Amino acid sequence: MNSSTKRISYYESPHKLYVGNLAKTVRPEQLRDLFCRFGNIVSARVLRDFKQGNSRVYAFLSFQSEAEICHCYFLISLVFLAGILWSYTNR
Repeated sequence: MNSSTKRISYYESPHKLYVGNLAKTVRPEQLRDLFCRFGNIVSARVLRDFKQGNSRVYAFLSFQSEAEICHCYFLISLVFLAGILWSYTNR
């Protein structure tokens, strides 16, 4: 008997965005819903530890084009910067 494990293959574009420091309960569908406003997401993968099945608390999002990933990165950077500035000025 052949007891090899079945591997799931994902299509990923070369335009990937690393997303880190995620909660262990985050699902790929949640990331897709959150980031779809920035561009067309081809795939969303939350990496998991195969032995224990736990989330490794990071993910990769694949966008359809480089322009979309740049747009996403730019807008997220603005939101992050605005949050820092807002919390700094409201102390």
